[in-house]
Formats: sequence, structure tokens, C-alpha cells
Amino acid sequence: MDTRQSGALVTDDVKFIQMSFQKSFPLRSPARLCALGILLLLPHALMAKKNPKFPIQIETDVVQLAEMPKDDFKECSGLVVSRQFPGVLWTHNDGTDRRLFAINREGEKLAEFEVNGVFIWDFEDIALDAENRLYVADIGNNLLVRPRLTVYRFAEPDPTRTERALTVEAWWSLGFPKKGFDAEGVFIWKDFGYVISKTSKDEKAHLYRWPLSAVRQQVELTEIGKLEVKAPVTGADLSRDGKKLGLVATDGAYVIDLPDGVESAIKPEAFHTKIKVGQIEGCAFDKDGLLAIAESRELFLFNAKEFVSAAGE
Repeated sequence: MDTRQSGALVTDDVKFIQMSFQKSFPLRSPARLCALGILLLLPHALMAKKNPKFPIQIETDVVQLAEMPKDDFKECSGLVVSRQFPGVLWTHNDGTDRRLFAINREGEKLAEFEVNGVFIWDFEDIALDAENRLYVADIGNNLLVRPRLTVYRFAEPDPTRTERALTVEAWWSLGFPKKGFDAEGVFIWKDFGYVISKTSKDEKAHLYRWPLSAVRQQVELTEIGKLEVKAPVTGADLSRDGKKLGLVATDGAYVIDLPDGVESAIKPEAFHTKIKVGQIEGCAFDKDGLLAIAESRELFLFNAKEFVSAAGE
């Protein structure tokens, strides 16, 4: 919006309120003095509302929506969009922090929860299933010393509830089919959970899965194949209809069409949008594209038509 036009709108609003003010409060009354103080601050409040810092177009088909505060968000990682609570996103910090945050697209914290009764080695991603259950992916393995990875599941909480503890209802201890690897991307589809390896630069990412029926058990990951992504994958999400796989990596965001289920992800080329701002760590499909979060607290939207989910979340 043109700032001169914005200023004119604010001036008109203030003039209207001033006229109402003069008619409503008697001269020199205490109520008039109190209301006058509020009126003096009104132009600043209106201008802030009408001239926000965000959104900002930072690349072709990439918009920065927000920047989250430093207090709670030290190194943002995973991201998922709630399907039962409109406008709510779930995110978390990287590492051993067991907290889970509800935020909105303006980057405001709506609620804070903590996963109880478990040790988190390296919290890297979060996922959601069709029954509105959240999956905490403790799958980071930077030094390649972990013998197994772990995923925990619990019911998605209502952000407005007062009880802030989250109780794990299911878990899976995931073994490597061959040698160990690092991972930062997980998603859920029907009867399986999926993990994407974080490989070195110029090496293709590997896609693995495990059966969700093996609750509270040790289970070995099964390799499906290699993805046409030659950058370290740092986050993943599947569209609600299962027809698009969204990925973020060290060089931007990717989307892969899935005409024949998740297994068809190993064949087609991926659509890629590069970004030069920050280290993207998590992603989630929304109605107007692929949302992505950077470890440095920025929230982005990749809105090229290829990222728009056919499910219209």
C-alpha cells in the first residue's frame, strides 16, 4: 500500500473518532481526560496495523510471513499445520528441548506444551496423521553414533487448554537397514511412517518407511529408494490428499508429485525453488503453498503453483 494513501486513511479514521469524542465527553470531565490519552496513541496504533513489516517478497514465489521472537525460539526445526484448529501451526526447537509451540502465521506464540516422560536426543521434525495425532521425530544423528532413532505419538492438544503436559501414547524404536545415517524429515501416510535421510551435498536423499502397527516395538526401517534431491534434506511434509511430497533442504524447497502413492516419489524429477535467506529446517503444506521455517526463526511461504496442494488445506 502507498504510505501516503495509508496515512490519509489513518487521518480520516482519527478525524471521525475526534468528532465522536467531542460529542460524547463534557469539557474538563475526568472521563474526557482519560479518553484523550487513548486518543493521542490512536494514530500510532492504526498506522502499525495498516503498515505492517510483513509479508515481504524476498524471492520469486517466496514470501516471508513473519519472524518469531527470540525468547522461546532458539533454533526452530519442524513445522506442521493443524487440521482441527484453524490458523494454528505447530513447531519446536532443534535438539533436546521437549517443548512444543502453537503459533500462527504472524509468528505469534499461542501456547506452549512439553512432552512428558521421555528423553529427546535430537528433536528434528514433527508430523500429523489423518486422526489428528502428532508425531515427534527424535531422529537427528549428526555424529552417526546412535544405534536407533525414535518417534513418539500423542493426541494433538487444544491450544486453549490449561493442562500443558503431553503424554506419549505410542512410540517406535527405528533401526537402520544397513549403516546408520542422519535424518531430519518425517511424515505419515495411512499405515506407515516415512523417514528421509539427510545426506551430504551432491548425494541423493534416501526414503525409508516403517509400519505404524509395530507400536512400542523395535522395528527396522525399510528402504524404498532414492529421491531426485541432491542437497541435504532438512524437513518434509505430505499433502493431505497424499499427492504431493514437500521437502526443504539447504538450497531451498522442493515438491514431488505422487501419482501412484508415496513409493512413486523415487522416480520423477522434483520442482525446486531456491532461497538464499537462512537455513530452512521444516515445512508444511497449507492452502496457498508450502510453509517453511528457518532455524533463525523466519517463517516463509513458497507459493509457486507447484507447491499448492490439490487438497486445498
